[in-house]
Amino acid sequence: MQADPRYCISCGTVLSTGVRISCRRCSVKLDDIVSLFRLPAIKRALAAYDFAVVFRAVREHYSISQEQLGTLLGLTQSRISAIERGSHKIRDVSVVARIAEALQIPGEMLGFESLHAVAQFAALDHSNHIDRRTFFETIMNIMLGVTMGEPYDPLDRVAYLTSGYSPTRIGHGDVDAIEQITAGINAWGFKHGGGVTRQVAIGQLHAVRSLERIDCEKQVHTRLVMAIAHLASTTAWIHYDVGDNRSARNLWIGSMQTAKRSGHHLRSDFVARQLIALNHQSIHLGQSDEAVQLMRIAAGMESSDAFLTPIMRSYVHTNFSWAHATSGDENRSLEELAKGYEIFEDVEQGPRNPWSASIHRAEMEGQRGQILFRLSRRNPDHARAALASLLVATDGYGLAQARSLAMNLPCIAEVHLQLGDMESALAVGHKAIKTILGISCERPYRRLADLRRALSAHESDSSISDFGRFLDGHLKAATPRRFNSC
Repeated sequence: MQADPRYCISCGTVLSTGVRISCRRCSVKLDDIVSLFRLPAIKRALAAYDFAVVFRAVREHYSISQEQLGTLLGLTQSRISAIERGSHKIRDVSVVARIAEALQIPGEMLGFESLHAVAQFAALDHSNHIDRRTFFETIMNIMLGVTMGEPYDPLDRVAYLTSGYSPTRIGHGDVDAIEQITAGINAWGFKHGGGVTRQVAIGQLHAVRSLERIDCEKQVHTRLVMAIAHLASTTAWIHYDVGDNRSARNLWIGSMQTAKRSGHHLRSDFVARQLIALNHQSIHLGQSDEAVQLMRIAAGMESSDAFLTPIMRSYVHTNFSWAHATSGDENRSLEELAKGYEIFEDVEQGPRNPWSASIHRAEMEGQRGQILFRLSRRNPDHARAALASLLVATDGYGLAQARSLAMNLPCIAEVHLQLGDMESALAVGHKAIKTILGISCERPYRRLADLRRALSAHESDSSISDFGRFLDGHLKAATPRRFNSC
């Protein structure tokens, strides 16, 4: 049953406009979004999967547009509009789960056991706007500079309404400012996780894309387009942080397309970095074959006419090693790891581009540790070397890279388990939980789940079983909504 939009859904007061769904008095009272969902009219709409009233209520509650709601839910503005008009119904349960997850709708109101069950159901959807069957065709078209039959720019899917100052001409100083803002968003992400900066990054990306239409010198325009590409990549990492893998992939692909058309002499170097990011995501999602294919494309750039900086070449090899380790190819993994480190040792102190600034000693040791850690699951002989590299990495990260620390601590705890050092495993496990709780990032929870599975083999030890139950509580409490702060 859908509430009549001419009356306040809370107190029944007649409204002066059909746009609003509650009177100002009741809107002020509803400072908790969950209280909104518990209103009788909204509860009835949720039970019937009728999202017309729900969407209008949420937009009124947060004072956001259809475009902004669509960005949050992964739906287009036109689809939001059709749903609100009642001309389109949502029947796909996975889409309902995603909406509930994003808006923090209590799961039982939609027929799920809990919000945790909603999150588990929604997590099954790791698909991309670009069908996975055509994913590599899209990548190869970008690499070869082939124009796709139907104009498509993934960055057009980033919807955000903004207004304000629009210059009549831009110069190098404007591009410098964009690069500094991107660096600041990156630094915040490393320190706090990307959840709290998502809307900031989306708004900035939308604003700077509009600058392409403004008159400027050719050299300025080249720098501007590359700055847009880098900001899009940064925005992709933020979406990856909060578990929005679909949007992250679209943004990385869009950043590659943008860089390729920039004409910048380092565009191939940037594209290689985005292939590495996509490789990272594929490994995270357990798609090892896809990761190997992505890194094969990146490695192919080294033997082509594409120019890659030495630091990027070293990173391509170590990430190819990581992909091979994930797929179980130990020999190829160790071979690529050796190549990557040989190059890195020669260029460690060399210059960096903005997109390679994070490729430093701690990052490379973290990469090597992750590679050897993956290999140690099949061959325990690699466990001690994995632990040594991971410890060097975590010692080097510092507070400014809490996200990287959070990603590696669960792995260190698991290696301690492999080596039979239960006391250290527990100490690092507790530190991992504390660190992860202190940032706004979904990704480390997957590694905590891996640690939980490893603990199950040692539960005859009462201290391990106690910690396992403690960890279970945190895993159950974790929902993606926690990371969608904006």
